[in-house]
Amino acid sequence: MNFYIYFNAETGEIHKVSNEAIENENYKIIDKDLYVQFIRGEKDYTNFLIVPNAKLKGEYDLIEKTKNTVEFDVDKSIHRFEKTDIIDETDVFYIIQDTQENKWQAFANLNSNYIAFLNQTRDYYETVKQIYVTEENDPNILLDVIHVPMKNFLEAEVFDVESKYSSTTKRTDVSLYAGVVHETYKHMVK
Repeated sequence: MNFYIYFNAETGEIHKVSNEAIENENYKIIDKDLYVQFIRGEKDYTNFLIVPNAKLKGEYDLIEKTKNTVEFDVDKSIHRFEKTDIIDETDVFYIIQDTQENKWQAFANLNSNYIAFLNQTRDYYETVKQIYVTEENDPNILLDVIHVPMKNFLEAEVFDVESKYSSTTKRTDVSLYAGVVHETYKHMVK
C-alpha cells in the first residue's frame, strides 16, 4: 500500500495526506511511519513544504518550513562556483566571464519542471542574486559584486550582467561565490 502527500505545485504547500491515489493531483509518496505521524497529529503537515530536489531534477523533497537558526551552517549555504569550459548542462545557472569583451554574462537552459518550480517560489522572479567575485579560492578578499536578475534566466538566452568594477572581468585568477539554496551555478571563463 502506498501513502501520499498532496501538495500545491505552485506554492509547495501540503493540503492533505492519504492512503488513496487521487487523479490529477500533485503528490509525493511517503513512508507509512511518516503518514501515521501526520494522521495521529504527532507532526503537522502545515509545517512542511514540498520542494524540488536540488540534485535530482524532477524529484521532490519534503522539508520543514522553519529551521532553528542555530543549525544554520554558512559553509553549506555559501558556495564557490565550479569553473567550466562548456555550457552543456540543463538546470545549471552559468555565469560567463568574457575576458575578451570585458563583460559578465549569464545563461541557463532550464527544463519546464524546474521553471515551474522557480515560478512558484515566492518572489523568485523578482530576485536579484548577488554573486561575489573574490581572489581565486579565497572568499575573504572581495573584488567585485555582480547583480543578476533571476527573471532573465527564465528566458533561456545569454544576457549581460551588471558589476561594479569592469576590471574584474579581465582577471582569470578569480572565484565566484554566492548564497545558494537549491540552484546549481557554474563559472565559465572565455
